Amino acid sequence: MNAELFYISFLILFGIFIITLAAMGIFLLVKGVKNKMVNIILGSVGFISLPIGFVGNFVFQLGPIFQEAIIIISFILTVIFTNLTFYKNKGFLSKIALCTVILLGIIQLGFFLVSVYGVWTLNLYYLRVALDFPYTFIVFNWLSYSSYTAYRRVKTQEIEPWIKVRYQMLAFFSLIFSFHNIPEFFQPPGTMWGDPSNIESLIVFGCTAILVVIFSLGFSIAWFMPNRLKQFLNRNYQATEEKEFQEKDLLDLIKKELEQKKSS
Repeated sequence: MNAELFYISFLILFGIFIITLAAMGIFLLVKGVKNKMVNIILGSVGFISLPIGFVGNFVFQLGPIFQEAIIIISFILTVIFTNLTFYKNKGFLSKIALCTVILLGIIQLGFFLVSVYGVWTLNLYYLRVALDFPYTFIVFNWLSYSSYTAYRRVKTQEIEPWIKVRYQMLAFFSLIFSFHNIPEFFQPPGTMWGDPSNIESLIVFGCTAILVVIFSLGFSIAWFMPNRLKQFLNRNYQATEEKEFQEKDLLDLIKKELEQKKSS
């Protein structure tokens, strides 16, 4: 009975995990194509690829190597999204972030190759988990830092409050999600992540799934905020001049402010 309950719990968590990521990715892809925003399109492909990796591993039994390869692609696209959005893909730090993520991704893939085809030890397992922390942390903390930097640059601008809240939200939810691999430290060695027959593994998977849902909802709302929420945030706002910022105009403003900060 307990095994059956664990399995049902796993299916529910896995379904929420996959549906949330896929829905956010598709939503952003449609918006990105509609607004002809390359950064959003690349970011959405990164989010869509994550459920493909997990479904390929858990459902179609393509293995952890397939899943990790897809995760690498997703993380690289997320960093590229950050660099395009906030830095026009320029700047020393943006290049360092991208190169570091690529290197750590290759290392992670190497660990999975050893686990499948080589001699896998407990020390290697904990080393992989330890290196996975900076890997995921850099991807989403870089997004958080860039969003917060953007907020600091626009908070003194004469623009609608909802725009400022957007970047606060992006910074907050990305910061939370940058720690999403911490539950993995409690994953029992030698047990498949989310194994429905193991309560500890199921709890680890559940914690990760919850963080995914929180990040996905927060990210989607922040980037394409509903009009009612915009109106609520703007309720006490009185513009000194009539100007409506489009997405591209806003991004250009942020990039200009960041470039001025670097040159000052």
